[in-house]
Amino acid sequence: MSFGNYAFQGYMFADGIPGDGTVRTVNEDGSSLTAPEKLNSWDSTIAHDGAFAYIQVLNGADNPIISFEAEVEEPVVRTQLADVPTIYIDTQNGAVIQPSTGEYVPAAIEVLDKNNMIGGGFTETSRYLEVRGRGKTEWAVKDGKKSYRLKFAKDEKDADGNVTTSHKHDLTNGGYAKRNWILLANAADESLVRNALADELGLAMGFAFTPKYQHVDLYINNVYQGTYLATDHVEADAENGESKRVPVDEKQGWLLDMTNQDGIATGDVYVEGGESYPYINIKNPEPGNKTGTEEEIKTKVKTFFDALWAADDGSGLDKESFVNWYIATEILGNASALNGIYAYKEDTDTDTELKFGPLWGNELAWGNSLAYNAMVYESADASAWKSKLTALWQQNWFKNAVKTRWAELYKSGENDLKATMLTKFAALKTAVGQSHDGAKTGEITEIQNYLGQRFEYLDAKFAELTQTTALIGDVNGDGLVDNADVVTLLLHTLGKTPTGFAEENADVNNDGKVDNADVVTLLHQTLTNN
Repeated sequence: MSFGNYAFQGYMFADGIPGDGTVRTVNEDGSSLTAPEKLNSWDSTIAHDGAFAYIQVLNGADNPIISFEAEVEEPVVRTQLADVPTIYIDTQNGAVIQPSTGEYVPAAIEVLDKNNMIGGGFTETSRYLEVRGRGKTEWAVKDGKKSYRLKFAKDEKDADGNVTTSHKHDLTNGGYAKRNWILLANAADESLVRNALADELGLAMGFAFTPKYQHVDLYINNVYQGTYLATDHVEADAENGESKRVPVDEKQGWLLDMTNQDGIATGDVYVEGGESYPYINIKNPEPGNKTGTEEEIKTKVKTFFDALWAADDGSGLDKESFVNWYIATEILGNASALNGIYAYKEDTDTDTELKFGPLWGNELAWGNSLAYNAMVYESADASAWKSKLTALWQQNWFKNAVKTRWAELYKSGENDLKATMLTKFAALKTAVGQSHDGAKTGEITEIQNYLGQRFEYLDAKFAELTQTTALIGDVNGDGLVDNADVVTLLLHTLGKTPTGFAEENADVNNDGKVDNADVVTLLHQTLTNN
């Protein structure tokens, strides 16, 4: 028999267990049944074979300071439900977990991982973990699965700053431990693999940061919640960007979520948007002495975006990452994709362009919201980015950049992206089959059909959209022939071809090849025109 922290309900203390942290069980007459036992936290238990009346909290070996009427419960036998890890979360005193806009709740965690999928199981008491809801829209729905944010405690350090105890953990076998994790419900995705498949797309397309993932089965307060996807919380960290977080300097860099009004929660630092301008949720930096006030940060971001939004020539965009993100978005076919776009600057002191990624929030992708033959920029939910992308499709630089990148990705020998994604999808079908819930067969078939048709559709659609009107010498695709084209052509001949290079306009002297002679001819032409 054992008692848990519910026996102390109503007697929580801010400083932890009162006295010196020892307890004993006693009869009604005060006679002791067990010797004093030291507890590390309120989540600790003591075993006892018979009934007892009271639990005493002691200050010293024989000095009771508080007595509680005991409740005796049968111990819960916890098992791993399937091959994937099973996570048990127990909130302190059985507290209800709050939505994403609410406060964190202390909770204990136990992870069972008999197959070593995440490097083995572990436990943490409620002193070292806090939990709250994740996803404003999801939590606005009364019923159904909910996603959760886990925040483990900071490392404990000695006087010299050396870590003595770490409470960071690795929930994905990604090769790194960290404090912040997400348990995604995939509430709108009965296949349970769409978000994971989007992560695989990000990896295949070379995004600077792509979240790792692991399917898990989840209990909260001994109630089964379903099969979840444990994955990274998207956050800034310049030092470990390749393996851990978005490569952004936490003091000097920006991490932005371009969204709509529904994507803004109480307490967020954001730039207000509307029908023709996105809401910009500023995830990094946080206001402070080294970063500026909230208003100063918002003003800097808005000033930059005002200029970016007014330009159709790609000014302010890191064109390579932007075009990569756009093609990935069209492959995914997520109707809500344009209302949740991550972008960043690694360091605002040195970076003048905004990079895009990671891909995030894609349970509506892969045929779950748009048909295989629908373009996101035309068919997605209302978003300021729809009009922006429509305008960009009128620009030759954008057409050329999409054309070039697509040719690198699709039907490019061993690197064919469609073949890669079909292979990753087959592996994910096996992986989710190792969970308790598994995936609905119909949903798996739907994704299979989507993958079978989406790439061919985009290939034909991009060929149609990327047709340009020839303007010999306009190698940067801005509709003009000027000194900027001379620089672009020179870079190309040096092997440093810029994104959006229009090769069809590069043979300026019409000798059937593109070389330094074309640079000289173009330079002479621009000087003559000037």
